Amino acid sequence: REFEFDITDNFSTYKSLHLSLPEDVGEGHFMTLLNCLPNASAIVLPERGQKINIACGWQVNQTVDEALLSDDLDVVEDYLKENFKIFNINCKEFAEQWTQQSFQSTQMVHCNFYHSTKLNALLLGDAAHATVPNIGQGMNTALADAAALNQLLDIHKDNWDHVLPAFSEERVKEGNALTELSFHTFSVDASTMMSIALRQNLHRMLNKILPEWMLEPEPIMAIGKGMKLSTAYNKMVKYGYMAKSRRINQDTKRAYFEKKSGMVQEKKSSWTLNNKLVVAALAAAISVGMTFCRDNGKRL
Repeated sequence: REFEFDITDNFSTYKSLHLSLPEDVGEGHFMTLLNCLPNASAIVLPERGQKINIACGWQVNQTVDEALLSDDLDVVEDYLKENFKIFNINCKEFAEQWTQQSFQSTQMVHCNFYHSTKLNALLLGDAAHATVPNIGQGMNTALADAAALNQLLDIHKDNWDHVLPAFSEERVKEGNALTELSFHTFSVDASTMMSIALRQNLHRMLNKILPEWMLEPEPIMAIGKGMKLSTAYNKMVKYGYMAKSRRINQDTKRAYFEKKSGMVQEKKSSWTLNNKLVVAALAAAISVGMTFCRDNGKRL
């Protein structure tokens, strides 16, 4: 079999901060903060010890305010005080960490299988399915890889000729579901992302009211309660979330690369004011002529 492997970036740049838990944010919350700052969004993950992790950044095709690019602590702190309104973060703590870091980018890894019987080798964890942190399941999936390998070794009594292909059969669908859900349940297009967020939040609200036999749990939330990634992916595809988002994400990334690399050049409009005036005059003349002919035709 031919081994297929690719690495793609997440089309964004960001900084990851470990901040004190704000007083108005409960422990254990996972949040997506769309436009928490102008043209910038954030993923918030819970941490132990009254801490949260905020990965804050923006898409590479967007422009942000100069203050976010500054290394001046006071400039960043003042900007946060003016613009970050979602909850009461410690702006000074945020600014201190922000100005001490370089911008980062996260890569995603996709493989069509995870083993080689010829080399007696196995891929798992980030080597098999490195991902973006959008759904907070990267480490969990790596641990699940290790647990699956341990179980397969027991089932096949340490016979690697059977363990290796069985591992790929069981884990490839989970690893690829991880990367697809992490990137394509979010959209680089703001209106599409808003639509997805509204639908997901409505689903979650209805889950609190309706029994499961009427409305099954929202898939992304269900992952945290034990649903397999491949099962969640299957449900998200059936709900119609994935296809549109994937198309928009891929088209946006491709268009950005084409313009940045010079493969496609934006045409400058050759329509001067004089051109537009001539066309308007011709249109007016044609309209008058048609009216004149119609009126004379009626008289005849």
